[in-house]
Amino acid sequence: MSPNRLLPLIALLRFLGQCLLFFSLLALPLMNGPAQAVSSRSTVTAEGRYKKAFTYYSSLEKSAKLGKKREEWLRGARELEQIYQQYPRDRVVPSAMYLTGRIYYRMHQQFYRTEDLEKAVALFEQVVSRFPKADVIDDALYSLARIEQAKGNAKEAANYLSVSKSFYI
Repeated sequence: MSPNRLLPLIALLRFLGQCLLFFSLLALPLMNGPAQAVSSRSTVTAEGRYKKAFTYYSSLEKSAKLGKKREEWLRGARELEQIYQQYPRDRVVPSAMYLTGRIYYRMHQQFYRTEDLEKAVALFEQVVSRFPKADVIDDALYSLARIEQAKGNAKEAANYLSVSKSFYI
């Protein structure tokens, strides 16, 4: 065959190869099953980021080496703060805000900085005031009660506990 007669055949084969590549790339997420495709997309959502931040928080709690570094705790707090700043209406915001408060409270317990305790209290109070129907409101109230009790404010601690108790009655 002459080279001129092969040109249309080569062009057709090239076109078919490109189509095959294109459609195989489209089907790639589905080849691992629908759950795999959904989970890969969820990592860019607020919920996916929250799960990742929660896992990081858990590793801070468990790892003596990692948990000794204030910078690592701040890194976890910043990640959670970004979630509720970037996704202010998402359903994970109260949990992200509460967990950020927990991080600052743990930082205060470990590094004895007053500003960490103040930040924790402000976050727990925000959870209570902004999200009165959130799942974590009782946790935030209990945390506030513990902080007040540690400060020697028994009456204030009792007030937080009585409000918290009302969620279970």
